[in-house]
Amino acid sequence: LEKAKADSKQVYDEIRVRSAEQFTETFAQIRESFDYVFGVMFHGGHGRLELRADENGNVDPLTCGIDIIPELPGKVSRINALSGGESSKVAASLLFAIYRIKKTPFCILDEIDAAWDSNNISSFLEMIRNFTDDVQFIIITHNTQTARGVDTLLAISQVEVGVSKTFNFTMDRDAIDRFIDKSDTKLRLKS
Repeated sequence: LEKAKADSKQVYDEIRVRSAEQFTETFAQIRESFDYVFGVMFHGGHGRLELRADENGNVDPLTCGIDIIPELPGKVSRINALSGGESSKVAASLLFAIYRIKKTPFCILDEIDAAWDSNNISSFLEMIRNFTDDVQFIIITHNTQTARGVDTLLAISQVEVGVSKTFNFTMDRDAIDRFIDKSDTKLRLKS
């Protein structure tokens, strides 16, 4: 039992060391990527990620927290003082920074653009286009500008109370304007 206990502890220690090394290496890549993506999404500024030390000043990469420090262009800011739109852009910047390092086959974004103006949506769509060769994005939106920036549009419309109808269009970016009425902020499909 003593030998089994010692062997288990050795294996546990080896796994912790390897995990800490892998995390630290990946965290350094994501930190660098986050600063780059943050600058693109905010048209300047810096985004920093830092490992949070415990009360004794020690940093254990496997148990510590991570601080997100946004430095918006022309502003002194703290993460808890950001507007809703700024907060969601910081979150999107972190997501894209991680995707630059560790891609997944698909990502679902539910109304990520709800608090953004047209400039923010433009930088978001530009960032999305950088990933479309490797990642399929499913974007749930009510924003016509976001809808215009997609390759495939799946629109759901309530044709009468309690009855919804689905429309699916695969089109190029210019053709989508044929299906969206520019005179209204709501998504309307032309017949």
